[in-house]
Amino acid sequence: MSADNWTQCPKCLQSHDHRTAKARKVVANSYGKVSAECFMEMQAALDAENEKPKEPTMREDYEQGTDDAGVYTVSYSCSCNECGFSWRYKHSQSVLGDAS
Repeated sequence: MSADNWTQCPKCLQSHDHRTAKARKVVANSYGKVSAECFMEMQAALDAENEKPKEPTMREDYEQGTDDAGVYTVSYSCSCNECGFSWRYKHSQSVLGDAS
């Protein structure tokens, strides 16, 4: 079965944001301590890294429908092949209400 969708993993994006923030602090703290040329190279390297497109690493699968007994079910699952993050959701409910 193939995935219904591939997207960016929120956990990977969060980790990337934390790494970027740390790297920005390192670059900012180097201001005045390294040559102007070195500082500009550090800044350019950081900018270039952040401009790279993020590859979709999280597979999403979803399904919904009503069975012959009148039970509607919706399910969703996702998993990241990069960091291992995963999440699942499933809900079922009768669409017939009280049929007595």
